[in-house]
Amino acid sequence: MDAIKDWQEQLDFMRMTDETIEHIAEHVNHLYNNTDKGIVVNAECCSIGSHTMVFGPCAKATPGIRDYSEFLMAHHLYPEYLHECFAAWTNVAIDNLKKLYGVAGNKPQAVFISSTDFGTQNGLLLSPQIFRDFYVPHFKKVNGWIHQNTKWKTLYHCCGSIFDIIEDFIECGADCLNPIQISASNMEPKKIKEKAEGRLVVWGGCVDCQTTISFGSLADVEKELRSGIELFGKNGGLICSIIHNIQSDVPDENIIRIFDVLKEYR
Repeated sequence: MDAIKDWQEQLDFMRMTDETIEHIAEHVNHLYNNTDKGIVVNAECCSIGSHTMVFGPCAKATPGIRDYSEFLMAHHLYPEYLHECFAAWTNVAIDNLKKLYGVAGNKPQAVFISSTDFGTQNGLLLSPQIFRDFYVPHFKKVNGWIHQNTKWKTLYHCCGSIFDIIEDFIECGADCLNPIQISASNMEPKKIKEKAEGRLVVWGGCVDCQTTISFGSLADVEKELRSGIELFGKNGGLICSIIHNIQSDVPDENIIRIFDVLKEYR
């Protein structure tokens, strides 16, 4: 199998066009010159293995391994194919980052790199060793370029039960991890804080979207939020946020209570 041929259309799609780069530059400059906000650039260009990309929704033709279950099996059956594909994916990511830095410079404080989920509710999708063999080298390369050439911090998103690879994210050079799904198995907040403190910023981890914010009382929301802030925020290292996105069934008053509590801590 020819990985590059199979994925060429998608690799081309992932390359940021001049129009996209100009659009990002315009927004970065506006925020930098007219607000006091921190800036995180969304450069989700290294989501290696993300199921949203594996399916090839951007491609007119989808040759190669596009079924996600087969993609997972390919780590064992066709390792050379995936290594070739991931190397090309990484090169596109770095090309995009070079373009972004060319127009944005160090005005952004951070860059969002990847949204690949490696965890489920109860465990990892892949073994820690597979993660280290197939993903860590490429994440290291991307983070290495960023840290050597910019002042940006790097942000990764990864849902689910991923405690067993948090150390690997740190080794990759990741600066921040989101959403810290404490409702998943083996994701006890205390041990995550112990592993992350001084080495990895926690973005999230405070109010669970699967249960508390949707179905809990105001008291439940406030209790979980305060607990998360006091644990993850001790000695710094927390960007306070709920765990993932607000869904349509969330009561308005629960959302308002979150902002009211945050005002106290600010």
